[in-house]
Amino acid sequence: MTVSPTLAPQEVEQLITFPIEIAMSNIMNVEEIRSVSRFGLSLVTVVFKESVPTLDARQLINEQIQTVSGEIPPRNWVHPS
Repeated sequence: MTVSPTLAPQEVEQLITFPIEIAMSNIMNVEEIRSVSRFGLSLVTVVFKESVPTLDARQLINEQIQTVSGEIPPRNWVHPS
């Protein structure tokens, strides 16, 4: 989940959601990636195969967030869940 209170939905999609989706698509054993972009909010959900341990999945997500964080405009807050 990324919060950016000043961006319109189109800007959230283009500047935040899309780069995060692309980064997450590079992870192995992902079954599905879903996203929602609203005014000031981007929510990206990554669904892993059942065989992937939760801690491994979280580590993989965190690594990709670190990779893409340079592409996200400043003053946005990313909350890995």
